[in-house]
This record gives sequence, C-alpha cells and structure tokens, in this order.
Amino acid sequence: MAQTYSAVDTFTDVGPAYQEAFHKVPLQVRSLEWVTSQLSKGARVLDAGCGTGLPACQTFADAGLDVLGVDITPVMIEAAQRQVPNARFEVADSRTWNPSPTDLPFDCVYSSFALIAGVSQSDIRAFFHRAFDWVKPGGLFVFGTVPMDGENVEVMWLGRKMTVSSLSAENTEAAIKDAGFVIEKKETEPFMPKGAEAGVCRAEDAWEEEHLFVYARKAHILTLPGSPSITPIASNVSIDPQCFDPHQPDASPDRRRGMRSIDKVLNYETPTKPSAATLPVELIQMVYGHLGPTDFNAARHTCHSWMTASLDYDLLIQQLKRGGWWSTTSTLPTLFQEWRHHWPMSRFLARG
Repeated sequence: MAQTYSAVDTFTDVGPAYQEAFHKVPLQVRSLEWVTSQLSKGARVLDAGCGTGLPACQTFADAGLDVLGVDITPVMIEAAQRQVPNARFEVADSRTWNPSPTDLPFDCVYSSFALIAGVSQSDIRAFFHRAFDWVKPGGLFVFGTVPMDGENVEVMWLGRKMTVSSLSAENTEAAIKDAGFVIEKKETEPFMPKGAEAGVCRAEDAWEEEHLFVYARKAHILTLPGSPSITPIASNVSIDPQCFDPHQPDASPDRRRGMRSIDKVLNYETPTKPSAATLPVELIQMVYGHLGPTDFNAARHTCHSWMTASLDYDLLIQQLKRGGWWSTTSTLPTLFQEWRHHWPMSRFLARG
C-alpha cells in the first residue's frame, strides 16, 4: 500500500525539483506579468505558499517590489532564501499565520497552488477572508489553483499519495466574492507537469492538470460627508472631500468656483437631500453594474436621479442579459435594436 504523504512531507520529498516540474506554467507567468504591471516599485507583496521562491518571488523582487514569502515547508524556504536573496521569507502556515503589523497592509496578496494539499475547503474559504483583511483598499488578490469540487480526496500526485481539497471554479469565484473582493478576470488552462524530466517521478505518474487563476481587487471605500460608507464597484474611485475645500487660502477664484461645484455634488455643505440622491450619474451606473435585475429595479425606484441614471441603453441590455431574457427570448435583441430606445427595455425589466 502506498504511503500517504502530508503536505510538508510531499514537498520536502520533492524539494527544489518542484520548480523544474512546474517550470513556466503559462497561466502563472501571465499572472505575474499582470501583477507587476499593476504595481509601482516598492509596493508590498505577499506570496502565500511561496515554495522555492521561483518564479513568483523572484519576478516580484526583480521588479523592485517589497516581497515577503511564506511557506509551511522549511526545505522550500531554505531554497527560496538562496535563490531570491532580495526578498524576505518565513516558515509559516498561511491558514494560521498573522503578518507583522509593520508589513501591513499589502498592495497584493498572491497565492498559486498553495492551498490544495493537506487543507480543507473551509481552510480555503477562510484564507480568502484573511487575505482580504491583509490587502489595502484598491489592492490586488491573485489566486491560482487546480479547481475541483472535493474534500479530503486521496490522489496520486507525481507518484506520491496525498490528501487534497479544492473548490470548483464556480465555487472558488463565489468564495472570493464572498470574502469581499471584486473579481476583475479569470483564466483556465490545462498543464502537464514535467515530473519525469525533473526526476521527481516516472512519466506515467504525471497527469495533466486544469489550472485556474482568479484576479481580484479590494474595492476602495468611498465615504461621502453626511452619509454611510459606500463600497463602489470601480476599484480606482477614491474621493477625499478635503481636496475640494473651497475655503483653501491658496485657491484661485476659478479653482474656488470649481471646488464649490464639486463641493455641491459631494454634499460637502449641509445637505438638503439624501446623499445618495446627489451622487454623480457615472457612480450610480457603476453601482448598477454589480446588481442583478431585482436589486437594479429596487434601487432605481428610490428617487428620480437613480431612475434617470438607469435609463442607459447599454446598462439595460446588461440587465436583460443577467436576467436571462436576452439570450432565451430570440425576438428581444432584434426588437430592441430596431427601437433603439431605453423605454421598452425599461418597462420589460420592471415587469420581469
């Protein structure tokens, strides 16, 4: 009977050869390119389950980022410290580890193929919430895994028997959203590990894996004076009302007039209406972009400005598609394109 390996035992046994078996995983390479394109030099990045430090920590460090890698396997951390001297590393279990307050918040939490062996589905979900707490508003979260809907399943991986858990692609996305992140995109692609070439297993012991990478972001918190906090959908929206103070002594007359105009939009002065009623149309439509048809209908009937903002042709088509009416009713697209008007679509959604 084959020996069942723990996660630590597995990666201690495979050792640094792991990086050869999983050299240049296409989705991983693209994910690293995306992260480095989004961050400026000096940004703080956590690689949770960093392994040998290659390729993620090395890529981040070479891009001038401030990199911290954690991994549960001491052998992997030793290899990472040798190979990526311009990053910091700790032996730690991402399920229970807490970052030093001096390291928080991170601009990006990155984790690829780390939460599979020796974990439960609840561990995976809990990690998403922990990552959300560690990332600053506007920060990134990238998660790579082998998607499947299984809990404590025994599998043979590179010739070694081990217990794994994972979530399906759909449940992974749902859990990341549930943690509070806004998903920007996802990618899936098969990959065949080069286990035999790396000398860690026989050719027949390597099997093709389906890989999933989810790219997400923690939304900024937009606080309007006199109103509760709102979490807008657009990740780049961040407004500091103090920036628009028309009473600044160094403001020119033109700037003061502009500030007063913005000031009124933001309700910086004593509001005469509910703050939600004075939001810019663009922001209202961004909120609508993350609502389903039922919530969309409820929100737009709250006041005149929200109803007006909802009467956008592309936005209404988006809601019809989300409700399943656009694809299931073949006559709708042709009909609405002929009318080229928002009112028929708006009435249809109200009845739906």
